Formats: sequence, structure tokens, C-alpha cells
Amino acid sequence: MKDMKTASAETSLDVWVTCPYCDEYIQATESLKEHLEDDLRAEEVEIEVVCDNRHCKETFLVTEITY
Repeated sequence: MKDMKTASAETSLDVWVTCPYCDEYIQATESLKEHLEDDLRAEEVEIEVVCDNRHCKETFLVTEITY
């Protein structure tokens, strides 16, 4: 019988949010990932995020992260 080869698998997680002021779809992984629970969700949170659209830059609250 031939030896079976092995491989490693990778996963990555990106968290995106739409700015409620300008509708820009922004990548917010760094500011939100620490709030995720084991099921990759977070309910009843209040996390301030600053829009990275150079014309907006408004601060808003993320109150839930869904998966």
C-alpha cells in the first residue's frame, strides 16, 4: 500500500461593515476580530469604528457581528 501524503489547510477571516453615513464597504477585521466569540459572532456589542473613506471619516457603532 502506498503512503498517503499530508497537507496543511489555511483559513482566514475578514470582517466587513458598511458605513451608515456614506455606504462605503470597509474592511474592519483588526478593530472587530477581538470581539468575536467562538461561533464567529458577537451580539449586544458597542464597538466604535471610524470610516476609512477619506471623504467621510465618520465614527459609528457596530452593535452586532453576524456570521
